Amino acid sequence: MYQKIVASDNDGNTLYVARYNIYLKLAAMGTARKLGMIDLLHKQILIFRRAGHLLKKANAYGFNYQMLITAQKCKSVMLCCRQGRFEIPIKDILEKGSFLWFKHTGFERQIFLPVDVIQNYRAATVL
Repeated sequence: MYQKIVASDNDGNTLYVARYNIYLKLAAMGTARKLGMIDLLHKQILIFRRAGHLLKKANAYGFNYQMLITAQKCKSVMLCCRQGRFEIPIKDILEKGSFLWFKHTGFERQIFLPVDVIQNYRAATVL
């Protein structure tokens, strides 16, 4: 399978793309985690979240920081979750999001955007 390494660090962690899917492979884990998919036509990263992904204490969804800062051809994230579909510009996630109290460094670093902010980016329904 063709893989394009997007970023790697000295600890053996890798962010890579394979068949338009974005994966995070941590050196300490046996398998890679799928973070999302690339939609080149719309210049988006598609991310699907289930209820368990919501950080309840902050009422926010987390986005992989390394993925966002290296997504050169994508301008927005299409977040699909139980609240609906939201098209959020990557620059807005980086500007309005916040880093919370855990995983401040490395490839697992996440930037969190509160649901009340996400609600402002509701995507048009496709019929």
